[in-house]
Amino acid sequence: MNQGKYVFSQLIGLISHKQFQTLVRRHNGDFKVKDFTCWKQFLCMALGQLTHRKSLSDTIICLKANADKTYHLGIGNVVSKSTLSRIDVFL
Repeated sequence: MNQGKYVFSQLIGLISHKQFQTLVRRHNGDFKVKDFTCWKQFLCMALGQLTHRKSLSDTIICLKANADKTYHLGIGNVVSKSTLSRIDVFL
């Protein structure tokens, strides 16, 4: 039954945001982060996995193609490829 949410949002809703934030704080994941938090990175990577994207570039293209929906998916503004790849290097 349609609850007015995207399927991606419903799947992400199953993950405890509070528990995720607790883990991020415990491991200093958002240390010196201004805008692109671990939660947003997780959402971008989860979208790439769930939509069977083959590369980071493919994931970014998917996000840009759906730029009008990223706010409703919980991501906010579309992230650039360089930002996402720089963050992935540190992990």
